Amino acid sequence: MKKIIKYSKLLPWLIALNLFSLPNLVFGQFAPGDYPDSNVPGRFQTADDVIDLIDRIVNYILIALTIISAAFIAFAGFTYVTAGGDETKVKKAKDYLVWGVFGLVFVVGAKGVIWIIFNLIS
Repeated sequence: MKKIIKYSKLLPWLIALNLFSLPNLVFGQFAPGDYPDSNVPGRFQTADDVIDLIDRIVNYILIALTIISAAFIAFAGFTYVTAGGDETKVKKAKDYLVWGVFGLVFVVGAKGVIWIIFNLIS
């Protein structure tokens, strides 16, 4: 039984070693100077490709922030409805609502600033 416990502590290290050595096996298929052509989709060919990548990343972040802000607003409504007249819960619900609306204003403002910057660049 002690041997099993001893080897079970070694197992995560072996898995990590395999995961780190896997890229060497995958990239080992090319000889020096025998790399694929640079016109492969997904590689950056022009500055517009970099700008498009940045735009996509920023859009994903803004979508996540919009969802979080909407969740704050929905939680504020739920807290307000379930407050039952308790002033502290009502104040907490109003605070959630203010921060949710502030988040949405921030997202819209950030998208506007990013749109202006991208239009100035291109």
